[in-house]
Amino acid sequence: MKNENEGVYYKTEFVIREKVLDLDCYIRAHIVNAIPAVNRDIRIHILDELYNIVKNLHYAIYTKGNVRIKYLTDVIVNISLLDYLFTIVSKYKNINELKLREAIKKLLDVRNMIKKWKTTEEAKKNEKK
Repeated sequence: MKNENEGVYYKTEFVIREKVLDLDCYIRAHIVNAIPAVNRDIRIHILDELYNIVKNLHYAIYTKGNVRIKYLTDVIVNISLLDYLFTIVSKYKNINELKLREAIKKLLDVRNMIKKWKTTEEAKKNEKK
């Protein structure tokens, strides 16, 4: 017997994945490329966190239960670190403020979706008890 909620989770995961990949491309194109070479360390940290968001999201998609919740928590932590790095980048003169705001908006959308997914997974886990 097929679970009727199965398709809903797949669609949610697909939407979140597309938003994360869009966020990754946008930040690489408009933020990372504008960071001065002198601040290469910040550029590397931003790229690392973007990579970790994508990696942990894929782990969350392909796992279940407590492991999925752990990876969703890791994605939230990565997003928080990226938000912190954006506060540092916002002080650079050659960063377009409108593009940075758009990146932050996209980041918040992804964070809210991940938090909702995590809450749903935790509720589902508690139902089984």
